Amino acid sequence: MNDNGVFELGLAGEAIIFGYLAIIFAIGIFMARYIKDFRDYLMGGGKLGIVLLAGTVLATQWGGVTFLGISGMAYGHLYEGVWYAWGAVTRFLVWAFLIAVVIRRVRPYTVSEWFAARFDVKNGLLISLMNLVVGLGLLGSQFVAIGTIAHTFLGWDLETAIVLGAILVTVYTVASGIMGVAMTDIVQIVVSLAGAFIMITAANMEFGSFAEVRNQLPVEYFDHLNPLGLGFMLTIFFLWLADLPLQYANQRMISARTTKIAFYAPVFGALSYLLVTYITPALGAYARLALPNLEVADAAFPQLTAYLLPGPLAGLVAAALLAVIMSSGDSYLLGPATLVINDFYRSFKPNASWQQVLKYARVATVAYLLLGLWAALAFQVIIGLILTFLVFGWAILPAYIGSMFWRKITPSASFYSILAGGIINGVLVTFPPAMFDGYPAYYTGWIGFAVAIIILVGGTLLAPKKGDELLSEAIREMP
Repeated sequence: MNDNGVFELGLAGEAIIFGYLAIIFAIGIFMARYIKDFRDYLMGGGKLGIVLLAGTVLATQWGGVTFLGISGMAYGHLYEGVWYAWGAVTRFLVWAFLIAVVIRRVRPYTVSEWFAARFDVKNGLLISLMNLVVGLGLLGSQFVAIGTIAHTFLGWDLETAIVLGAILVTVYTVASGIMGVAMTDIVQIVVSLAGAFIMITAANMEFGSFAEVRNQLPVEYFDHLNPLGLGFMLTIFFLWLADLPLQYANQRMISARTTKIAFYAPVFGALSYLLVTYITPALGAYARLALPNLEVADAAFPQLTAYLLPGPLAGLVAAALLAVIMSSGDSYLLGPATLVINDFYRSFKPNASWQQVLKYARVATVAYLLLGLWAALAFQVIIGLILTFLVFGWAILPAYIGSMFWRKITPSASFYSILAGGIINGVLVTFPPAMFDGYPAYYTGWIGFAVAIIILVGGTLLAPKKGDELLSEAIREMP
């Protein structure tokens, strides 16, 4: 490693990175032959089996968040990483047991279609706009993760690497659509898991067992109630839930071949994160021991890789990281593109053919890239970027869960609950009040969340529906 913190892989290591990415691109381009129209591009025609769907559900999460973000949080304090991983377990279980079967039964193309059918068009459009805002944090974080890896292993300038990474993800996504994404996700899950186990094994050989690491780091580093106590755990859990109303989750549910597959895919997601709960926080702790003076915590995983592994093996791990991050990035691109085309373009061009819609879906994908790239360059951190934008999504959660299990909710109560909660959280996360001094800005999300619940419940009880307002037959059959 040179004085700039760049690991010199050598020709063999760099060849492995570029060769692996070339293979992934080849698979994606091959799968593009099956894309005939908009439905194939964005939803795989509703044909995904359990292996493909579970793979793409897992790979969507196993990107910059899992390997770089969580290990980076654990680098600062072990239980920040642990609670973040456990938040994902909770979120996947809520997805499987409360949402998947309902959404699969109704099968809306977009989450905004769900809100429009359940309430009204005004609610649907608001959800589309909220999705586009929240998604910027998820997409931008993946570009930051790619830039961090390219900076560490290839020596590229961080901002240049972020831009090139964004272009790489977008070209791949536009070419292959969700079918190519799902197919390569299987490969990337296997390779990234192998890379993580290689890292754990190498760290054990170099520093001893995790129990021995505990004796070499400060006691407070392992205190599960610090630095912010159980409030941090609860905040992280709710912020994880806040991404359930996003389009990429809806996309996975309706892409499933059957309802059973839509249910079991997030169950497998929950099981996978039980592994993550140990692996990536542990790697953050090993990095804290080996490299105690890192300026950027998000670099903990790649820097530890560079420290422990020889060039060719480090190149393989780096390639796996880049590939799995691409899997997250393409999912976060496809979801917003679906919303823009289905909710806006098709409103103006209702008679457009599916082939014409496909053309503009690809244009929308590129346009959203530019917004995600702005977020990445503005923040240049992974978890902080995600959580800042998820605060907006937190305000959607009461109406989203309520729409499935409380039939009396009125359209106005839902609309103003989301709107008021989102505006409050947006203002507070941008300008945190003095009462939140010493806490991360995303803690302010509790205020908008509480306001959203009050408006949803109060608005429904004070102005109940008159008569039997129309709901679709599918929604009438909800459990």
